[in-house]
Amino acid sequence: MNDGLTESVARLYRAGSEHSQQTVKLRKAVDSLLSWMDKNLPTGFVLPCDCKLWPSGEFARLSSTGPVNLFFDQKALFKVTIGHEHTLNELLGFSKLIADGFLDKLSEKLETQAMAFQKTSKQIDSFVVQG
Repeated sequence: MNDGLTESVARLYRAGSEHSQQTVKLRKAVDSLLSWMDKNLPTGFVLPCDCKLWPSGEFARLSSTGPVNLFFDQKALFKVTIGHEHTLNELLGFSKLIADGFLDKLSEKLETQAMAFQKTSKQIDSFVVQG
């Protein structure tokens, strides 16, 4: 075997090994984030970016051009499920969603809802104290 071929095979082996390790890490990160969302988001919370998290742990980014019925008619751009083996395309779709600012949009939505709850809570407390 010539040296060039040996080096190419060694390089391919290293690249494949690194790719596999990074894919495993990405799968763990996706599962970790989805698990956090599943445990911490209020029931019925509407996610930003045309996304949906079902109680089964399935997360999907839905096509915004499809019909309104989220459960039956709308096409998913990608789906990932907590604890399942994700394909590379699913991982890349989820990664792109995160890179496009999904977490910032989610944080803003949670903060807005928390402020609304705080305001409502103060109004109820003042009503109870007056009554």
